[in-house]
Parts: sequence; C-alpha cells; structure tokens
Amino acid sequence: MQNKSPEVHSACGDRLADAYRYPRVLYKGREVLFCTIDCLKQYQKDPEGFMHGDVIHTNSNKSTLIEDS
Repeated sequence: MQNKSPEVHSACGDRLADAYRYPRVLYKGREVLFCTIDCLKQYQKDPEGFMHGDVIHTNSNKSTLIEDS
C-alpha cells in the first residue's frame, strides 16, 4: 500500500507536485506557497492585497482569496 502525500496548492490555487521546490512564506501563521518567484515578489510588495485578491498574479491571471480562520 502506497502512502499518498496530501495535495498542496499555490496561493493562486494551482496544484503543486514536489512542494519543497516552490518559494514559500508564513502569512498569519499559515505556510503559503507560490508557483513562481514573480508571484512571491508581488506578494512581498503588498502581502495583504495579494492574499485578499486585490493583486492579479502575473503568470496565471488569477487572484488569491483566503478565508480568515
């Protein structure tokens, strides 16, 4: 029986294989992964705006919308 690793997604919702390869930050105690360095740079300019969907991601034309826990 093979152990299946949990599904991991980037900030814009893309499924990521080999999550250890992607840039990441801690945002309000949560680990957030980014599909590219460009998305990480956009996040660094305006973390709140990025995480609340005010910033369109360069490579995917998507935005992030997180649920506050």
